[in-house]
Amino acid sequence: MIRRTGVVALVALVAALVAISAASGVAESRKPIKIDMQAEGFEHQTGKFLLSLGTDGDLGKAENRLVGARRGKTPDGWEFNRVKRTTTLTGKQGTLEIAWQGRAYEMAYGERDVREGTWSIVKGTGKYAGIHGGGTWKGTQYVFNQVARFVGSASGP
Repeated sequence: MIRRTGVVALVALVAALVAISAASGVAESRKPIKIDMQAEGFEHQTGKFLLSLGTDGDLGKAENRLVGARRGKTPDGWEFNRVKRTTTLTGKQGTLEIAWQGRAYEMAYGERDVREGTWSIVKGTGKYAGIHGGGTWKGTQYVFNQVARFVGSASGP
């Protein structure tokens, strides 16, 4: 009898938790997000972006700031710079601030870098207020011209 009462109590507790999480919006739907960006400069870069969020999109100006960089080397000998940046994307539907970090691998010919890492949404305004998410990015930089693609998922209002 005690076992049966315990099972009934456990089922009731799980049902209550499911109801609370559904009412609070915990089970948000995630949408795919992709941002293509081109910017010029070094520590401070300005340029443009094209954003796809689910079936919606936006475009506008991008502004990047270098937060930090330091040298590193992989176990198999690849030299790289660890880079951290913040970017503000100002579009027609609001602003989106992202933080991204990763590695910039220098190539031997010319001032070219191959770059990759992770990114996350810091905050947004307008249509992007309350949105959160992130993913991975890849890009290149030639002298002072950087091109990057950010992909991942986002959820929120």
